[in-house]
Amino acid sequence: MILPKIVITLALLLFAVLPSFASAQVTKAMCVSGVKLAQKQQFSKALLHWRLVTTDASYKEWVRVSIECLRLTKIAVTPERALQWMQHASEMRSTYAKSLLALMYANGFGTVRDLSIARTLFKESARKGDEAAEFMLQIIDALEVQ
Repeated sequence: MILPKIVITLALLLFAVLPSFASAQVTKAMCVSGVKLAQKQQFSKALLHWRLVTTDASYKEWVRVSIECLRLTKIAVTPERALQWMQHASEMRSTYAKSLLALMYANGFGTVRDLSIARTLFKESARKGDEAAEFMLQIIDALEVQ
């Protein structure tokens, strides 16, 4: 059936891939509290703080704001360094970092696009209770079937 594949692909684009039309300019002031938490190795709290300054609920916007905060505060000035930071945060057991890292791989932010790695990371996040990761995992599974 071609229609369900089209619907699933559109859902992925709308939920995570296309830029948000409501994307706001991120300022250093918006990022400072999250950076202080990150410096204390409180990665999940830092990412939650940055989630609060997003303009919509999409994971893509959350990734965009997090990468921009890392860049503005000179923690990770390139997308590749942001990917490394997110990998470290993920290794320190941040479920949020693992989900955002998965999305970075799914979209090629700071790395080449790799749905296999994204799928593995989303699966781990879903096992930890991240419902959005479960949704993204279903989309990736559907895309891999195509």
